[in-house]
Amino acid sequence: MFQVVFNSTNLELILKSKLNRKKFLDYEINDELSTVIEEIEKYGHVGNAKPKKKLKLDVPEMIYEVEGVTFKLIYSILPEKNIVKIYELERKCYLQRTDLNSYLKTDFDYEKTDFNIIQADKPTKIIQTIELIYQGITTSYEIGLQLGHKAVKYKDIARHGQYKLQAARELKLVEKSKINGKNCYVLTEKGVLIAALGVEINSNGKFIKSNINKDISRQYQLMIRAMFDFLPVRFIYKDIILQGKNIEVNTIKNLIDTKFKPNYYSQKPSGTSERRAGCLKSWMVWIAGVSGIPLVHRDRKESQLYIDLFPLK
Repeated sequence: MFQVVFNSTNLELILKSKLNRKKFLDYEINDELSTVIEEIEKYGHVGNAKPKKKLKLDVPEMIYEVEGVTFKLIYSILPEKNIVKIYELERKCYLQRTDLNSYLKTDFDYEKTDFNIIQADKPTKIIQTIELIYQGITTSYEIGLQLGHKAVKYKDIARHGQYKLQAARELKLVEKSKINGKNCYVLTEKGVLIAALGVEINSNGKFIKSNINKDISRQYQLMIRAMFDFLPVRFIYKDIILQGKNIEVNTIKNLIDTKFKPNYYSQKPSGTSERRAGCLKSWMVWIAGVSGIPLVHRDRKESQLYIDLFPLK
């Protein structure tokens, strides 16, 4: 058996124990990385690790790099002491793990593709909406009220709840149904998966909001996947962000009119088009912040919006 040591206290905190790996890493990284660490502890090396050509670390021993689907790990071996030292862990964001060439295929008929542009600019509010439906709160008024909207009139609160429900429907997280002759909203299978990560059932069989056990990283990852199944998001990423263009409201409006619905925005009341395109921009900024994609905005200054829990070096 080999002793594993770490180049920093941050790395040690996150990687030393199975419990902490589960706590600090999303489940896909934890699952793959734990297998590698167990192999290192047992054999002192990983079979598919490669010597690192550019030695940026000032250490005498040979540095190795092992790359998985979800991470890159850099380590060295001191065989005479049965010690392996881990220097760096790079966690790949969700979009780095995705085959974008196949995921962003355009093999569909734009003119026959039907969707509505959303008016819900905070994805976290959409997540809260499906969590509320999961708990049995299904009317637009109740949802608007639970989400903390400050309006006084019933219709205003209900309208804002409806915005969130419409967004959830476009993402195929909820669908309309009839129960006992009444129209209501129910979660799709995808919606249940996301909602169940944030809500628990206590010992009395009642739903409770879980802040301690809530798996935010997994919940956000599933949300991003749902958002990328919404065609405007997919093509904003493909035709604006990947091309290094400035992500602005007018750019998004032009893309929607060009790709999908000619004059879609010009047919909307004044101000509505800006709000809806602005919502899509807010979605992309949120996706960038969660997943780590570089985003160009604000006078073409490139920013890496992902804020990691620790600098793992």
